[in-house]
Amino acid sequence: MEITEVETFVVDADWRNWFFVQVHTDEGISGVGEALSGEGLTAALEATADAHKHYLIGEDPLNRKAISRRLRRDPFAWRAGKLINAVANAFDIALLDIAGKYYNEPVWKLLGGKIHDEIPVYANGWHIGERTPENYAHHAEKAVEEQEYPALKCDPFAHYEYSLTDDQIEEVGELLGAVREAVGWDVGIALDCHGRFSRRGAIEVANGLEEYDIMFLEEPVELEDRQVMAEITKQVNMPVATGERIYNNETMADLIRTQACDIVQPDVTNYGSIQELQHAAAMAKSRYMTFAPHNPQRGRLDGRRTPSLCRHREPRSARTHEPGRPVGRRDRQTRLRSE
Repeated sequence: MEITEVETFVVDADWRNWFFVQVHTDEGISGVGEALSGEGLTAALEATADAHKHYLIGEDPLNRKAISRRLRRDPFAWRAGKLINAVANAFDIALLDIAGKYYNEPVWKLLGGKIHDEIPVYANGWHIGERTPENYAHHAEKAVEEQEYPALKCDPFAHYEYSLTDDQIEEVGELLGAVREAVGWDVGIALDCHGRFSRRGAIEVANGLEEYDIMFLEEPVELEDRQVMAEITKQVNMPVATGERIYNNETMADLIRTQACDIVQPDVTNYGSIQELQHAAAMAKSRYMTFAPHNPQRGRLDGRRTPSLCRHREPRSARTHEPGRPVGRRDRQTRLRSE
């Protein structure tokens, strides 16, 4: 079997376009993969896929690891940047799709079988509209009561950067307090900081919001200095999560070695391939760290993360970014398909 063509497709999905590749073979089997997309990225992804599809043309699609290695290690490739890894990930998923069809087996079996039948998910993107306690409480209750999510994540920090005053921390606390009152204490609440704070600012925010029993604090600072992230992790009384802006195992190994977080979060759409994601999981396991891949997508292939997660002993949770649309079972878990 030989790869004959690689096509790209963009689907308008309101605030975030979905970017797909389709890999064709001479035996009539084709596979579909998805890459990280977003505002302003679509044209760049198309150009990157077009510039690198020659690494696939003429190759046996079942030699997925060899293709991935050549794409990532060729001295003339773009190596470990976000765009090339996002496209490489899309290629890899498409090749897995072809392999599943060729062997007539679900992907999770090709990856070595399962440990879990299902993975819990949390809702993100539910806090829409006005930034008021009443509105936060309303949408949080809707996500939990109507859509039955067991956990929520939000970015309640508005336009604030670097640090918050005592009054601003109190303002954020009022939002979280309203959410807690609406959903109770059995529902997890995670905070996404999007790397906006300074070291001191992150510690002050974490300490100021500790009373709301935060499930984890995501990306409190930018990740360029992993020692700073490690200092924050040691000084706050809530789990720290990060890793979505790391695109290769070499950098991820440094994050894990320095114990710069409690929860390791490589992004499934821009980490290059599922086997690389599995390597990251193995590294996290070797240091007794929790593994919870990040995924802002909600496209047709959102379930591609599930086979990989279900192979690992201790995945924390998966994420969905479109709470208005139910995912999987009513108990808010994504479940492996048997065929």
